[in-house]
Amino acid sequence: MEFRILGPLEIHTAAGQVLITRRRERGLLAVLLLELGRTVPVDRLVELLWDGEPPRAADAALRSHVSRLRTMLPTVRIDRQETGYALRTDPDSVDAHLFRRLAGAARAISDPDARSAALARALGLWRGPALDGLVDGRFRLCDGLEQLRLDVLDQRIEADLEAGRHREVISELRDLVVAWPARESFAAHLMLALDRSGSRVEALDVYRERREMLAEEFGVEPGRQLRERHAQILREDPAAPRSYLPHDVADFTGREAELAGLLGVTSAVVAISAIDGMAGVGKTALALHVAHRLKPRYPDGSLFVDLHAHTAGRTPMDPASALAVLLRALDVPAERIPEPLDERAALWRAELSRRRVLVLLDNAASAEQVRLLIPGTPGSLVLVTSRRRLQALAGATVFSVDVLAPAEAVALFCRVLGRDVPADEIVELCGYLPLAIRIAAARLRHRPQWTPARLAERLRAQRLGCLAVGDQGIAAAFRLSYCQLDSEQQRMFRLLGVHPGADVDVYAAAALAQLPADKAELLLEDLLDAHLLLQHSPGRYRFHDLIRDYARAEDSGEERGEAVRRLLDYYLCQADKVAGLLAPGREILGMEPVYDEVDGPEFADQGEAVAWCEREMGNLGAVVELGAAQGYDGHVWATMRSLAAFFLAGGRTEHGVGLHELAVAATRNLGDVQAELFTLVNLSTLHWLHDCYADALAVADQALVIARGLGDLGREALCLTRRGILTQSLGRYAEALHDLGQALAVARAAGNRREEAIALWLSTAALVATGEFERALGEAELALANLRAVSERHLESGVLVEAGVACGRLRRYADALGHFAQAEAIAIEVGDLTVRATVHMQRADVFRASGRLGDALAEIERSFEIFGQLAQPSLHSAAHNIFGAVRRDRGELDSAREHHQRALSIATGIGHRLNEARALDGLARAGAGAELSLRAKELYGELGVPSINW
Repeated sequence: MEFRILGPLEIHTAAGQVLITRRRERGLLAVLLLELGRTVPVDRLVELLWDGEPPRAADAALRSHVSRLRTMLPTVRIDRQETGYALRTDPDSVDAHLFRRLAGAARAISDPDARSAALARALGLWRGPALDGLVDGRFRLCDGLEQLRLDVLDQRIEADLEAGRHREVISELRDLVVAWPARESFAAHLMLALDRSGSRVEALDVYRERREMLAEEFGVEPGRQLRERHAQILREDPAAPRSYLPHDVADFTGREAELAGLLGVTSAVVAISAIDGMAGVGKTALALHVAHRLKPRYPDGSLFVDLHAHTAGRTPMDPASALAVLLRALDVPAERIPEPLDERAALWRAELSRRRVLVLLDNAASAEQVRLLIPGTPGSLVLVTSRRRLQALAGATVFSVDVLAPAEAVALFCRVLGRDVPADEIVELCGYLPLAIRIAAARLRHRPQWTPARLAERLRAQRLGCLAVGDQGIAAAFRLSYCQLDSEQQRMFRLLGVHPGADVDVYAAAALAQLPADKAELLLEDLLDAHLLLQHSPGRYRFHDLIRDYARAEDSGEERGEAVRRLLDYYLCQADKVAGLLAPGREILGMEPVYDEVDGPEFADQGEAVAWCEREMGNLGAVVELGAAQGYDGHVWATMRSLAAFFLAGGRTEHGVGLHELAVAATRNLGDVQAELFTLVNLSTLHWLHDCYADALAVADQALVIARGLGDLGREALCLTRRGILTQSLGRYAEALHDLGQALAVARAAGNRREEAIALWLSTAALVATGEFERALGEAELALANLRAVSERHLESGVLVEAGVACGRLRRYADALGHFAQAEAIAIEVGDLTVRATVHMQRADVFRASGRLGDALAEIERSFEIFGQLAQPSLHSAAHNIFGAVRRDRGELDSAREHHQRALSIATGIGHRLNEARALDGLARAGAGAELSLRAKELYGELGVPSINW
């Protein structure tokens, strides 16, 4: 599907054009296409679509418009976010976004002929004014696009002039000067084209006419660009200026966004562009490429100084020496260069006051080193490169250069190598760092007997060693940065290499280094400024992969053991805080590790505790694995014991299963049978939540044997409830109710009201499935009473959902919705995504049954938004079944069959027989074949459950 907005709004498919006749839906689509991939707030959409005067039911009307667009545009996604809507499709299928990409790529082309052709291809996407016929006072959304079109047109003409096509553009420029009188660049281009075509008098006439027009209409003089072009023509285009720039990089690749930004920097004062980034990221290559592109704009020369901040065997150049180099480049005799620094700087500024030059200051150590090298008058451009962020350089536009995008990295590798080869894994192992990519490509080029696979193998085995040439290479480049650090910064840098996770926060870093958090944060920020750390979100820091390798290589191992223990102590302390909020009053079992209290963030409520777990999920897994590998069994077991409540309620089952298996092994190493029992029960539950029923049942049976061997009635009841939910999930409802009956009796004998409540809750679910709705409601009331007595609030929501489903089946819709509202409120409070998604799903089913199909559709869509964050196939299958039923009731049979088929595929894959029966039933009712209805009835009979009204 192709969307065209650079002109009248058009939608094209392989089958023909899609027509959207309603103006507001066309406007809605236009806004979402312009903001492709970004959420547009509902308030903003309403304001635009109804011109600031929305009807009372604007939100409902907007949902209706969105729904119709989804129907008409089935191959794109229009996602409902918390605050608005976002349209998601391939950006290249929208001509405006394709235009931006093509224009950005074209700007980076150094050859003017090729650049002109590429820019012309981008401009060829325009068929008229953007959103022609739709844009008016309400939809003034395209001004930025129109401005970009003019900028690209300006750049295409500039490329034509650079390529010598002066005569060819004169006619076009005359029209543009008339059409866009306020755009000075078109008049300046016309003057140059006329002059170089031999029409010097006409060129001067353009200036005279424009000067008279500006004076008469606005009382102002022409701008600097026109004045300079006029002066250039009068002095008959003097010889090309002197350039001290090193040669451009022949195989420069990518960097479209950075090039566009740097080439577009203008200022009424001195233009300063500060380019910073980590070692090897290509700062100098980028600056040189930009300088060579820009030097025609600076008629008085291009200067270059290497300030040697990170040059092996050299000390950084002092400002006085740098000024001497620059002044000599301007042909200032040595005897005229004063010794005092302030006088030397004043002479530099005076010399540049009558010149327009480009100055490239490479490899700067600090803002202090370059501050006196900045010209004092407008007209010149200074490019500065540094491994440090030059935040104190007043007036500078800062460009922090990151590693290459994967496609750019592959392109660079192949260009250096001289041929195209599969290089995705190689550039990933190089961390997409240009210097590493160049070294790897050169190594392969000079090893004709090697294959790319062989190079990748070498990189996997020893990256830093492979990415070195003699005493030069990645490690040597990083060492220059490392040696610039003081001793405290170096120690923090080394210790961060001990952390096994993807990133680190201030508190974990403080634990590693045994420092107060505020001191640790200062050191982290120092490393960030030196580009030895990255920061992807506030307060969280990470290494580039190659710098992590280097940090670990610098670690002598002397501090590693204690640092690992302090890190494990930190995460265990935080896990205990999480347990105190998510499972207050829960009995703590098993052998306790001996650990020191470590400072960490405090949690005001359950929501903050859950948010911390989500942020730290990758780190928690990595740290627990590190603890298991190094024999810290007590820490491993205790950490997972305390995080069990989060894993059981938070939907992170795919992480929880593996970590609990490590915890089971740890308890066995410790010889702590009670801890093993506790962990096996949690592992069984996680297998169940991940829809791995056979694995869950096998683990539950192991736990049951241990509980009975210990004579522990409470744990026996717990194991029986787990067996009950698992046999229920496998569709063995009679066995499930038998297990749950046993669990209830044992729990009551043990006086364990929590397990009694869980048995009642699970019995409620089984009774709902088998159609005993009134009995299910009675069990639910007993379960809720027990849970409230033992303050197990996070489990109440699950019981309330089952009670709501039972009321819905009995057509007591108001009661059902009331139960769902209570369940949702608790789920939001405790951060239970599973219950929140389930509430939306079951609410949709109640709305469908009561004829509120629009509300049903909105609810099921909300459930899918949450289910997208969860790895629970059984719930996805159930949701698709309900979605299919809603679609069928709306008469959308093709969509209904699609959803029921997806539900069937999922249910069959995980062995969820009830969802399988309902999917077959739904397919039959949606016209997929009467034989499916027979299969569904057979399966319902085998399960002993009634069909529902699909």
